[in-house]
Amino acid sequence: MNIINRQITNKLLSWSMFFVLLGSGVTVEAVTLETIVRKGQRSPDGNGKFSDFHCPAINDAGQVAFWAKLTDTRAGNKDNQGIFRVRDGKVTRIVRKGQQPPEGNGRFLDLSCPLLNSAGQVAFRAKLAGTRGKNKDNIGIYRGGGGALTQIARKGQRSPDGNGRLSDLSGPVLNDAGQVAFWAKLTGTSGGSKDNEGVYRGRSATLTQIMREGQMPVPDDIEYYEDAYISDPALNSSGQVAFSIFRKVSPSLGVG
Repeated sequence: MNIINRQITNKLLSWSMFFVLLGSGVTVEAVTLETIVRKGQRSPDGNGKFSDFHCPAINDAGQVAFWAKLTDTRAGNKDNQGIFRVRDGKVTRIVRKGQQPPEGNGRFLDLSCPLLNSAGQVAFRAKLAGTRGKNKDNIGIYRGGGGALTQIARKGQRSPDGNGRLSDLSGPVLNDAGQVAFWAKLTGTSGGSKDNEGVYRGRSATLTQIMREGQMPVPDDIEYYEDAYISDPALNSSGQVAFSIFRKVSPSLGVG
């Protein structure tokens, strides 16, 4: 897996007449520049024009995904942002603010920076509005490639081990197999603050638990994760997940 975020070497997004080249040790004369998208360009779905761009991601095939703000849209500030991908000069809409998620509950409100893999799949975190559970189910993680979106995780979804429900989702990462790993906070757990964080991986809404605060046994067979602080994960193409953890050892185990 080789996913490059926020760095473009020979493909550029342009803001009006403003161009930026990121990198070091490369002269402008040695680089062939290609404009990917331009302010004022019409959205591929015909609804509005691009007005601003942020956080481009590029893969080894030269595909570029980016977050964009739009003007002159049909619904004003209700549909004025989206995530798009450029492939062979063609701009494709991945997701649009105001669009319904695949599970049909609510509409997309705020979209994160995109993640892009070598297959051209894009993953993102989203906040939603108008959901049935209001603030109990208004965050989700999704993956798409220009057609139907796939839900990976949703706030309010039950943990795969049955202990609590997802209440916050952050730090998603995407591999070339289309798997997404992420950190989650949970509510309604049996251990309260002692088991309310975890790391999960999924290719769809069926999740695999990688690690859980309070989990036992752990690799050293002595300590367990209590009152732990768990980092956002990293993910490779084989589906292996890495993370860091800061933990406090339970005195009941007699470990000093």
